[in-house]
Amino acid sequence: MRILNVLAQKPMNMRQLSLRLELDYKTVQGHVEILMENGIVETPKKKYGSIYFISPEWENNEYLSEIMRGDGNGKNKNKQSHS
Repeated sequence: MRILNVLAQKPMNMRQLSLRLELDYKTVQGHVEILMENGIVETPKKKYGSIYFISPEWENNEYLSEIMRGDGNGKNKNKQSHS
């Protein structure tokens, strides 16, 4: 979630993200790749120095916003009512 919170404030490249989060470049790279595979994060061109940002489809997504705020621990309230 830390990566998404940073990207929500300002799109960044992988190096900027790793410095901002104080994490190893490869660690950030691995997590960003997972977010990209799931369509949550995008980049115009995947190359060294590319800028990453939250996909437009997810920018105003209420479920993702709740998770990023820490509300509901990522559980969909509708799913809980069916349990």
